[in-house]
Amino acid sequence: MATIIVAAGVETFRHFDTIDLPGLPNPLMTGYVVAAAGCLLIALNFVDGLRRLAKLRRHLMLQLALSLGYLLFSLRIVQLIIHFRTHTC
Repeated sequence: MATIIVAAGVETFRHFDTIDLPGLPNPLMTGYVVAAAGCLLIALNFVDGLRRLAKLRRHLMLQLALSLGYLLFSLRIVQLIIHFRTHTC
C-alpha cells in the first residue's frame, strides 16, 4: 500500500503542471510530501520486518537477502504503477 502512495506522489510531481485541483495551491510540493510520507511508511514497514527477523536464529543472511528483495520489489511496484498510469491501454 505504501508503494502506491509513493507512486502517487511521484506521479504528482512529475506532472504538476497539468494538475488543477481546487484547494491545492502547490501540487509540486504536495507531490513531494506524499512521496516522502510513502517512503516513511515503507521504511517503517522495513524496520518492523527486520526487527521480527532478528528474533530468528541465523538471521543475518536472511535479513540481507530479504532486505534486498523487499527494496527491489518495492521499486518495481512503483515503476509498474507509474507505467500503467502514464500508458493507457
